[in-house]
Formats: sequence, structure tokens, C-alpha cells
Amino acid sequence: MKNYKNSRSTVCLLVATLGLYFFLPPTLIALVCQAFNLNPFFLIRSWHLNPFSAARGIPLYQTVVPILIVWALANVLIAAIFLAIVSLYRRLGRAEH
Repeated sequence: MKNYKNSRSTVCLLVATLGLYFFLPPTLIALVCQAFNLNPFFLIRSWHLNPFSAARGIPLYQTVVPILIVWALANVLIAAIFLAIVSLYRRLGRAEH
């Protein structure tokens, strides 16, 4: 098997893919909600967040940031669940031998 080296373009591609994965879904949700004049804030009940304080509608950053926070927390939760499953699998695998 040939030994390949990672080049700078591979690292740039991985970083760009991670950026797209992290920012694209919340941005698309915010753009759709803004285009159809929907309210995505029923997902987040935060007493200090008042997205309707703007006089001319909801600014896009006030739509993206809360959805981005929910997206990041969901990813952290999923990663924690997978790490717990992997560690449990490894622990059970050692106990059998």
C-alpha cells in the first residue's frame, strides 16, 4: 500500500468542509425563515433575547446566532453520545478477554 502525505490543499479542503457543515444548516434555516417571514425563535425561550426589538424586522444575525447555538449544542450532544458508546464498547470488549 502506498504511503500518501497530506498536502496543504487536503487540510484546506477539510477545514472548508468543517466550516460548511457547521455554518450552512443554521444559515439556510435563517434565510428560509427570513424569506417566508417565519419565527424560528419558538425553539429558544430565552428571557434576555428580544429579537423583535428591531423597528424594521428581524436582522439576519439575530436569526442565525440562536440557531447556530442550538446546532452547536446538538452536535456536542451527539458527539458525547457516540463517545460514551465507544468507551462502553471498549470497556465491555476488555472485560470479555
